[in-house]
Amino acid sequence: MDFTVILIISLLFALILINRFLDKRNRKRRADYYRNEYNKYLLSEDWKRKRYLVLKRDNWRCVYCGQPATQVHHKKYSKRNLGKEPLIWLVSVCKPCHETIHNKRIHPDLHDSEIRWNYGFDSNTVRFRDKTQKLKAE
Repeated sequence: MDFTVILIISLLFALILINRFLDKRNRKRRADYYRNEYNKYLLSEDWKRKRYLVLKRDNWRCVYCGQPATQVHHKKYSKRNLGKEPLIWLVSVCKPCHETIHNKRIHPDLHDSEIRWNYGFDSNTVRFRDKTQKLKAE
């Protein structure tokens, strides 16, 4: 009886270690892929065209604060098809907002009140694209 319990615990421990090893290996592969392939993609004509379309769609304004946008942020990434992300996954942002998003790991689908509360954006300057579109419609 004691032997079977020890054996089961040992097997579970071994499975946990193997799982951690595989996760770490996959994370490294993914990081290498994005470091190499993604950087090449950002220099491509396809990205330049897509970036232009997103900036034009958002009127060259940051969707978070309304300042002039200089960068495009990916809200999601295509796992296997680099460069095949739809335009709705991309938003125009200014450099300070882009850095805030990445440094504080803001989830792009949070509501503006959650971002103001959790990340210190001023409520008078935060404007989301969907919110400004509603104002135009009214």
